[in-house]
Amino acid sequence: NAISTLNNATSKYINTTYSDKVRCVGSDPSNPTYDEPGYFTSSYNWLLSYNGKFKDVDTHYEIDWNQMETLGTCVIDEKYWLASRNVFRDMSQKWSIRYVYESGSLNSNALFRVHSTDGKEKFSSPAYGLRPVFHLRSNIKVTGGTGEEGDPYTLGT
Repeated sequence: NAISTLNNATSKYINTTYSDKVRCVGSDPSNPTYDEPGYFTSSYNWLLSYNGKFKDVDTHYEIDWNQMETLGTCVIDEKYWLASRNVFRDMSQKWSIRYVYESGSLNSNALFRVHSTDGKEKFSSPAYGLRPVFHLRSNIKVTGGTGEEGDPYTLGT
């Protein structure tokens, strides 16, 4: 439920005077609740009981990430979540959510893992920031500014 949890958490930041929708950066821009690609499966004996219980890796973050790189807006000097999953298939299976370092580089942090040595579950709960993406109401337009530091967008009707 990580994707929906992150998208729902951004709702407390919406100003309905200007915006009619909000989502977490990294979710699918055209449909933030779209939660493909399906469920993880494995043929390893120590993971068989987890087949079909956890969502597999997705790449929804790429649209926002590529746009932020183009605009030079990845760096905000805070760690923040991207609403997108990653799965590491190594000696221990790790289900992760992508995030961005203070420096602007991309990473993932494992929220849940199953170790191959003993098949035991391990959990973690790192806390990073949220970066909401707002959809402007149809009557609101960007009337000025570049959106860059020192020259914020000006909104009008």
